[in-house]
Amino acid sequence: MVSFINLSLFEYSSSISTLDKFLPNLMSNIKIKVEKTTRTKSDRETILFLKNLTNLIFSETDT
Repeated sequence: MVSFINLSLFEYSSSISTLDKFLPNLMSNIKIKVEKTTRTKSDRETILFLKNLTNLIFSETDT
């Protein structure tokens, strides 16, 4: 959260270059946190359902 606040204080051009460096790190942190969370069986089933639904929607829109 602090990074976003600090980022908004930079000038536009410097924030873009900072954002380029910051985003991959942020995404990897989010991925790690998601992998470390404990899920119940119903959580996993819900996630699987949503993934399948998303794949179905995108496969329908691609054609």
